Formats: sequence, C-alpha cells, structure tokens
Amino acid sequence: MKVIFLDVDGVLNSEDDLRVFREKNNITETILYAEVEDRPLKLLKELVEKSGAKIVVSSSWRIGCERSGRESIFGASLYEKLVRRLRDYGMEVYDITPSLSGNTQRGDEIREWLQTCESDIDSFVILDDDADMCEFVETNLVQTTYKHGLTEDAITKALQVLEV
Repeated sequence: MKVIFLDVDGVLNSEDDLRVFREKNNITETILYAEVEDRPLKLLKELVEKSGAKIVVSSSWRIGCERSGRESIFGASLYEKLVRRLRDYGMEVYDITPSLSGNTQRGDEIREWLQTCESDIDSFVILDDDADMCEFVETNLVQTTYKHGLTEDAITKALQVLEV
C-alpha cells in the first residue's frame, strides 16, 4: 500500500489561495482562513489517482478526532470540512495519525502510525510545509510553503517518492 501523510495548512490552503478567496468573496478585512480550495484539491486528486495511495491525515485538523471515528466538539468542524471537501473530489480519508503526548514532532506521530499499521506499506510521502519529520526529512518529505501550498512541482516530487 502507498500512503500520503497529508497536512492541510500550507498544503491544501495557502496565502495564494487566501488571496483568491478574498478577491472572489470581496473580503477586505482580516479573516481566519480555514478553507480547502479547489486548486490544491485537483492536484491532490491527480496524485491519488496516479499513485493509488491512501490518505492519512497528519494535520492538526485531525486534533479532537479519535481514531475510532468519534469526534470532539473542538476538532470536529475542521476535520469534517476536510472530509467533505475530499469527498467532493472523490477522495476519502483512510486514517489519521495518533496524537502523541509530550515533546513530540509530527515525524514521531507518523513513525508511530507506520509501526502500528497492519497493512504492508510499499512507500509513503509526507506533504507538509513544516520540516519536523525526524528521520523522514531527506527521504519522504515533499515540503511545500505556506505561501504557495501544493504545486505541480510538489506533485511530481511526490510521485517520485511514491515510486510511481
């Protein structure tokens, strides 16, 4: 199985997408931007279709969602929004990474997920704008920027990491 560990902020939303959203909706004041726009979703769909990879959400948008599927009030709205937008494009969430306590990095949560996954993992890619991915930085991370989010170049790199 191939896996995409997916961050949201800086991957599926970005400053570029915020600018377009503000212009499209004629918004001039400062807003809390928690949307998932069509442009990056189209790119993610391309990656999923070409690779056949499963999506595992590693983003903080999963916080408050338990792996059993029960959701707390805190995290439910962002997670539900993400799931809904992925479904709009024919994609679904396979799983979420665990939230570890203590001084951990996102790479620690990904490692834990990989160690407890019951399926054989052929390859995986991490799509994230942060670099706190422990030993996976050099081999599995395709780092985006909060300015631009997911790009065609990032998809090309991700397909290489997934060995497609």
